[in-house]
Amino acid sequence: MRRVGYLVIILLLCGNTYSLWDKFPSKLIFTVYGIILAAEAIACLARYEHASRPSFYFIIIGVVLFSISDNLLAFLKFNSYKTNLGRFVIMLMYYGAQYFIMHGSLHQSNLQQEIENFE
Repeated sequence: MRRVGYLVIILLLCGNTYSLWDKFPSKLIFTVYGIILAAEAIACLARYEHASRPSFYFIIIGVVLFSISDNLLAFLKFNSYKTNLGRFVIMLMYYGAQYFIMHGSLHQSNLQQEIENFE
């Protein structure tokens, strides 16, 4: 199942890069940034068997929201759309992503601490 997730992430990276290729001001920088975002999502999926379920799900939701906000930001920026609603949605998703990633990380760290105290 994770392999399907990895494949989806790679396909989204290729599709986003292809669709915005002619609009990138610096092709190398934006391609590398896309690869870093894809690596973040792949690392998140790799946590599946090593993290508690709530921690994994909180962090995967955060990574998805972060990816959506960055993709929306690139789409609006490079297609020269100027909209306050778009900015609002981008920031809402960005802060939501930060919350979910932080909450998932704290949940995992608290769970590990409880297990160590129990032993």
